[in-house]
Amino acid sequence: MSRLKALTFDVTNTLIKARRSIGHQYADAARAHGIEADPAALESVFETTMAQKKCEQPDYGKHHGVTSREWWADLVRRVFANAGIKDASPSALAKVSDTLWEHFQDGATDAWEVLPNVHEGLEALRANGLRLGIVSNFDSTLAATLRAHRLNVYFDFAVTSEQLGVSKPEPGIFKKALGEFDGGPLSPGDVGHVGDEVLNDYVAPRNLGMTAFLVDNEGHLSSSLVQRSFDRRHVVRDLKGLSKLLATSEE
Repeated sequence: MSRLKALTFDVTNTLIKARRSIGHQYADAARAHGIEADPAALESVFETTMAQKKCEQPDYGKHHGVTSREWWADLVRRVFANAGIKDASPSALAKVSDTLWEHFQDGATDAWEVLPNVHEGLEALRANGLRLGIVSNFDSTLAATLRAHRLNVYFDFAVTSEQLGVSKPEPGIFKKALGEFDGGPLSPGDVGHVGDEVLNDYVAPRNLGMTAFLVDNEGHLSSSLVQRSFDRRHVVRDLKGLSKLLATSEE
């Protein structure tokens, strides 16, 4: 592996994760407005509902004339409907959506938590002379979230799908990032990308000529079928492990 000059990072499940399940956070917001909902039921439909919403209106509605707040409000309505909660009034669900928006908008530490060894790993990578940036399919709440968890200090920039109107795994979001580092643009071969999703964070950047690493905090990439898609030598448990891997490769 040639020496890299910089790294870009995914955010969710790479740097931070939801402190509690989305189902529980949605159920708590609903309860505050008189709606009883089963967290497990909400959790069970969230991912598929969000995937459908992203298919219909990608990049948080940037190309469809809606704000990200309106985009999320519609998602909240769909999640509760798909979870079988039919007796909640539109006005009550609007209040639930507002509560959830404020909850995540502030980058609240009770909404997200930093994954183990993230601060230590980022500090070690910066100390080793690497420039760091973010490439994420996150929305406009990212800046506040990074600040709330003292993560913003490590990165030269953050490129998000809502900001750019292009999402991973499309190459455009990675190409944009290559030109954002302090000190000037870098070529794909000088930059590695770090994330937790095989297609978005490994296959896509490699197709552009970047190096890629997968963070497998909970062993989700252990199946033999999934392992056929990537080089296990580029899989780490956390960012401290990534720092050690890069340091070893340079010896």
